[in-house]
Amino acid sequence: MKAVLAFLIGRPLVAIVLAAVVVGALLLFSHRQKTPVTHRVQHVSLTDAQQMQLGSQEYAKTLRSNRARIISSGPQYVEVERVAKRIESVASRDKPKFVWKVTLIRKNEANAYCLPGGKIVVYTGILPVTETDAGLATVLGHEVAHATAEHVAERIEREH
Repeated sequence: MKAVLAFLIGRPLVAIVLAAVVVGALLLFSHRQKTPVTHRVQHVSLTDAQQMQLGSQEYAKTLRSNRARIISSGPQYVEVERVAKRIESVASRDKPKFVWKVTLIRKNEANAYCLPGGKIVVYTGILPVTETDAGLATVLGHEVAHATAEHVAERIEREH
């Protein structure tokens, strides 16, 4: 009976020790860094190059699936380009290796996002909501901040 009791008590202890070793190894082998601006410490094992590759792959998928709806001229395009360029000029200080690119897609969805590596996608449905350059800059600045703070890489790290 004592042997069975010791085995049952020992199992959770073994599981806890094993979990601690795994977490310790993850922390040891992941890259510790401070995020730009807030200087929050995060553990990210993906390099900038790996993040840029993931972002580029996803961006290519987006372009393929929306090929017929990409806008490359006109007043909305000019506005998005103008605002994105100003934000990119600031964000590139934190992420100089990112290759910044913005694409405007004709879609009645109030959305915009920035992929890891600096690929920005803006749907025309957000422009009536943002109304002005300042409004659009607020949205794009927020989305670009997610990319420069490496939130996608951090989320991938937590999920694995």
